[in-house]
Formats: sequence, C-alpha cells, structure tokens
Amino acid sequence: MYYLSRIAPLAALALLGSGDLHAATNTWLETGPNNNWLNAVNYGGTGTLAPTNADTFVYDAGARGVTVNSSGTIGKLVVGQNYAVTNVNQAGGAVLTIQGGSAEVSSPGIEVLAGRTTNTNVHAKLILDGNTTISNSGSSRLRIGNPDNGNGGLGGSGTLNIRSGVTLLAENVSHTYSGAVTVDNNGTLQVPNTGLFTTYSNLSIGASGTLSGAGTVGAVDVHSGGRISPGSEGNIGAGPATLNFTSLLSLQSTGLLTLDVKAAGVDAINVTAGSIDLGGELRLRLNSDYSSSGTYQLIQGLDASSGNFNSVTIRTDANTTGVVSLTDIGNGIWTGNFAERGYDVSFDANTGTLNLASVPEPTLALLFPLGLAALILRRR
Repeated sequence: MYYLSRIAPLAALALLGSGDLHAATNTWLETGPNNNWLNAVNYGGTGTLAPTNADTFVYDAGARGVTVNSSGTIGKLVVGQNYAVTNVNQAGGAVLTIQGGSAEVSSPGIEVLAGRTTNTNVHAKLILDGNTTISNSGSSRLRIGNPDNGNGGLGGSGTLNIRSGVTLLAENVSHTYSGAVTVDNNGTLQVPNTGLFTTYSNLSIGASGTLSGAGTVGAVDVHSGGRISPGSEGNIGAGPATLNFTSLLSLQSTGLLTLDVKAAGVDAINVTAGSIDLGGELRLRLNSDYSSSGTYQLIQGLDASSGNFNSVTIRTDANTTGVVSLTDIGNGIWTGNFAERGYDVSFDANTGTLNLASVPEPTLALLFPLGLAALILRRR
C-alpha cells in the first residue's frame, strides 16, 4: 500500500509533464515560444494540451496573438483587456468547438472581460455545441469571422444566449448555426452590410436586447423590451441602414423598433419574404443634423394583415430633449407636431411611410401680415 501511495503522485506528474492532463484553466503567458494555442509552454506547462469541454482558455496578457492551428474542443474562451492584440487567429482550416455540459465550466461560451477597449476578432471557425453564452463586457465589439478572406464563422447547434455588448457576425463569411438564439441583458447581435444569418431555428430579441445591422436575417420575434435598430451599434460607426428579413418579423406589444432619420439618410426595415406583425413602439429619432422636409419609406413588406403599432413617438439625439407621442387618428395613421424641431409629422402604418413637413417659425408667420398691413397704410 505504501508503494502504491508513493507511485500514484509520480505517475500523475509524469502525465502532466507530457501534456496528457491539463488544468481546468489555461492562462496565456505574456512570453512564450510561439502562437500555437495547444503548446502547453505558452501557458506555463510542457508538452501539448489535449483540451476538453472542462477547460477554460484565458487570453489576458501580452502582445503575442494566439492561433488556433489545430482543431479542438474547450468549454470557454475568455479575452481580457491585457491581451494587446485584436485577433484569435486561424490556420490550416482548424475548428474551435466550444461545448457546454461540463460542471467544471460556468457559463460555457465566449466572455470578453470588462475593461477591454480593443476590438476582439475570432477568426477561427467557431462551433457551439449545447447551451452556450456569448458575453461582451468590453467597450468595443466582438466579431466572429474574417470578412477579408471568408474564414471562420459561427456554426453548431443547441441554444445560444448573447448578452452584454456588441457581437458582430462578419459579412462575406458563412454562418451556419442552427440552434435557438436569444439576445437580451444589454446584448446586441449585429449582422452588417452584406452579412447573412438565416440558419438558426429561432431568434428571440428579449429584455434589453438589440438586433442591428444592414445585413439579412430570417424570422425574428421581438418582445419584453427587446429592440430592433438598423445600422451600427458600438464603436463601429452609426450610419443609416436597411435591415432585411427573409421570414416573419413579429413585433410584439412589448417590443421596440427604433429608426433614425438623418441628413445622410434614414433607417429602414425590409421584409423580402414572409410577413410583418406590427406592435409595440415605433420610435423615430429625428437627429439634430436633419433639416429637410420630405416623405420616406421606412418599412417595406407590409400587407393588410400587418396590423398597427401600439404607439409611435418622435425624439432625437442629445441636442434636443423633447419627446412627442403621435396620435392614432384611425386606420393606422399617426400624426403630431414636433414643435421643438419645427415639423408636422405623420406616419402611415399601412404603407410604412413617414412624412415631415416644415412649419414656419411663429415670428415669421406674424411678421408677414404686420408688414403687409404697414405697406397698405403707407400707400394710403
């Protein structure tokens, strides 16, 4: 028995040295021999790591970027503010699988830690398996996929919860995730430009969640304070955009649709197939740089069964404090006056069109008849 008790620890140490065993948390060092994500020396060990879904990999040090150059499965990927590079790179078509289900890992998935100000790009092909979470507590966005060469992308199945911060699915990349997706808790899912994400089984935008971008998605259910806001969210620009849907867009009574009206253009919604169920609040943000009257197409794809919003409001950026609630005068027509900016406003929920008509300044309107009266008196 004494012999066995002495030999067991020695055997365990031997296995650890060869890389067959690994710690539950592998923390990237500031110094190391290379960028190989499975080289144990880069984490303070020896040999080659053989990770499982019980492992967490933490990148929070140094200016040496990690490269996923061989496929493997882990439980969680963590990126912190001290990881001084942008990318988690890919080489040789390697696939990084993040798998839920291990009791060793809390909230399996991807976590960007608070305090990180650098954008984070996961260029490795990412497969999510089981129940996973993407949480970005940094001040910049997390991008999945490399739009420059088409590498990477989001795949897998199960359930995915996107929480906190901006998660962007890169354009020019194949995203094939087929599970259910929930966006809530101050999380934003952004599908930019020509980006395409339609393979999921369900996309739910819940409490304090946002769907944004200018790409194309499938069916979407917006509820419980969830929001759709075309264009960009986060530190990546904020130009006007059209967000496209290839299936049912359901705006429930507790949902929010936010559309910007700017000098550079307007945000819009375009449902190319399926239908739209209107509900909740339509919030029109008339920015302070806007100065023209006109009629604008904000929503395309409406039909006779689309219904109506519960409320339509007008507000603007920090340069204007006023909030105006439009009045539903019947048959889906909403009207009001945005006095602070000098516009009469009408919105037609049947056609999705917004009309802005400039109202003359009250002083000018009064001066004109007074001036005319003075001219008449002088001629007398």
